[in-house]
Amino acid sequence: MEWKTGFLLVALILALMILSAGCLQTPDGSSAPGPAPGITDAGSGSSTPAVPYDFGIPKKSAHYVRNSPAHGATLTELPVEVSLDFNFVLGPGSVISIRSGGREWGAGETTIDPGRLTMRRSLNLSAPDGLYEVVYDACWPDGSCHDGNFRFAVNRSRPGQPLPPGTPAPGSITTAMPATTPGLSGPGISPDFGIPKKSPHYETNTPEHGAVLAGVPVNVVIDFNFDLGPGSAISVKSGSREYATGTTGIDPNRLAMRRPIDPAAPDGLYEVTYNACWPDGSCHDGNFRFAIDRSLARQYTDLTGTPQVTINMDNIAFDPAMVRVTRGTNVTWINREAVEHFVNTESHPAHTYYIPQNSRGLLKNDTFSVVFDTPGIYPYHCSAHAAVMRGSILVE
Repeated sequence: MEWKTGFLLVALILALMILSAGCLQTPDGSSAPGPAPGITDAGSGSSTPAVPYDFGIPKKSAHYVRNSPAHGATLTELPVEVSLDFNFVLGPGSVISIRSGGREWGAGETTIDPGRLTMRRSLNLSAPDGLYEVVYDACWPDGSCHDGNFRFAVNRSRPGQPLPPGTPAPGSITTAMPATTPGLSGPGISPDFGIPKKSPHYETNTPEHGAVLAGVPVNVVIDFNFDLGPGSAISVKSGSREYATGTTGIDPNRLAMRRPIDPAAPDGLYEVTYNACWPDGSCHDGNFRFAIDRSLARQYTDLTGTPQVTINMDNIAFDPAMVRVTRGTNVTWINREAVEHFVNTESHPAHTYYIPQNSRGLLKNDTFSVVFDTPGIYPYHCSAHAAVMRGSILVE
């Protein structure tokens, strides 16, 4: 009886081995490997992304509590903003940067909530799908600062489906800057915006630090919360060449200084350095960077050659939001909804970049018009909805 039991056991083991071998072979007899982690067959219906994002390990600063979006999140819609919460009051110098492949996609300045326990920054509404890294400095009232970082991803495609044609692959976002752009160190290298230096009494600047513009800004403007005095000056360079023209001017209220830029300035990375001087003769310096990439003009609605252009204000948006027009075009904004809107030049809330482009409050069916005579780029927003309602006029 024992030998029969042993025989049956051996036969069962052999049968299982034969069945296993058959399951692991293809019809031609070759072995069929199992799926690699994170990789799926096309049309399999799996919700696992075809290429995994490399989120890495987040770095949490002192007093950190939480952040939104969460580290490792893959979102099907672009978040309106990034926010970080702390258990200690934030101080001056706290800043958020939102990058993909070295390009800055944060919009506007970092703001601190009234309770001083949260800082936040809006995202550029044209930010593409892909992997994003948020780096931040959290500064305290004693002047000390601690840095941290986290990552999230945006994929507007259905989970498990490939990204649309021309969309950078997950975890490998490319730059929109041309390879021959001055100020870059080689093919495919993104602009190195670095960290801006803000002088005492600094408020905002236009263009904003990290901006990549589809045209040349008509001027650089820097805003302060203290009266400017003689000696205040702005320099705008790419490489070693100066592209600012004329002299630095101080606005009548003495809270902003500005300097025009050569309209023939080429595509590339620009550094703005400035001296802000006060009535007592003391001065403090600062700097920030922006880039010009005229290839981005193809993202704008082409209305060149149209002498009268209308932009609707509806559904808390400008429509169209980004337009190309010819010099001398009369642009009219019409509020189509029962919500008060504004047309305000950058920055917010200074509204100093192109002062004629500042409307009163516009109720339903109210209009506001500006004739644009100077070529260049004119970023603007609705100050009642500054985080989400933004636009740009490119004058050629």
